Amino acid sequence: MSALTLLLLAPLLARPLGVWEQVQHALEGWLQPPVVTPTLNTSGPVPVRRAAEDGQPEFYRKAMDATIEVLVDDHLNGTGFVVSPGGYAMTAAHVVQGPGRRIEARTRLGRVAAEVVAVDLGHDISLIKLASPGPGVVWSHLELAEAPPVVGTQLFLLGTPIYRHHVVLSGHVARADPTFEYLPDEQRYVRIMHMSGMSPPGTSGSPCMLSDGRVVGVVSGHMLYEGSFVGVAFIAPLDAMRRLSQRVEDARTPSLGVAVEEIWEQPEHYLRRFPPRTEGLMASLVVPGGPAEAAGLRAEDLITHIDGQRVSERDQLLSFVRAQAPGQVVALTVQRPHEAAVTVRVKLDALETRPQPTNP
Repeated sequence: MSALTLLLLAPLLARPLGVWEQVQHALEGWLQPPVVTPTLNTSGPVPVRRAAEDGQPEFYRKAMDATIEVLVDDHLNGTGFVVSPGGYAMTAAHVVQGPGRRIEARTRLGRVAAEVVAVDLGHDISLIKLASPGPGVVWSHLELAEAPPVVGTQLFLLGTPIYRHHVVLSGHVARADPTFEYLPDEQRYVRIMHMSGMSPPGTSGSPCMLSDGRVVGVVSGHMLYEGSFVGVAFIAPLDAMRRLSQRVEDARTPSLGVAVEEIWEQPEHYLRRFPPRTEGLMASLVVPGGPAEAAGLRAEDLITHIDGQRVSERDQLLSFVRAQAPGQVVALTVQRPHEAAVTVRVKLDALETRPQPTNP
């Protein structure tokens, strides 16, 4: 073929290739979803999936869609997470505690108003309802696990530690059964799980998740020794979460209104007040205005029995009390130095109806 023939055919040879490229580009543009630009004029996490979330673990992708940041009077008080398509969310009760406070949530759909609809102070959890940012909104949410995790199970939480957004922390279930811890600022015991791991301020209310994103607990607080964190976190247990989310009403948690310590925790001068091998629970704090104070219980009294049952560990006393109902009367056998044992009859109150302490 001559050079002149090639020159004449060149436009024809090039034309099919150009047409195919145009078709290919059109198909690629049609198949590629458009980039969505947020239109909500509000602060909050961007309401579209970030490219950095692709390929991340399942629990992280689910939590990023469903986790919220809880604002109280414009202050970032803690974390929470959506538990239903209708916009119910769960957080720690102490995050939103206090009447007359303005509550909002920073969500993947923007900043929205919220209101407290139910609390369980005995487990430090609260259910809040998020205002819908628009008609027909279905909220991404996290599912609760079917059963509580066993000791050693790895847990993940996503929260806002020290005002740092979307931080993942992890730990392990550290105890087989729930136990009780005292929250001094709130003057109440909470029934919790122990998790070995970090839970800095700002993570209260964070979801504790399995690797598949199912939730087994809510961060409540952490264990301190002389003001320092010792690596054990408090997690509200699964059964309490399920009960609150199903009933959507305040719990009625029976309480003595006293904090106790086991006798073997006490210094030698206290132990010498009683005969050797004496067992019981020392009243370390009697809540002002609470039922124990009204019944005449004193600080440093030694409680040896409740309704005739011997008690030497916190869990024994508190499990017995939690099995009762507010309004019931329990009999405490109390030992005092150089005195005969006395009986103190305490009418249990409900944590949810007791006036809450005011924290500055």
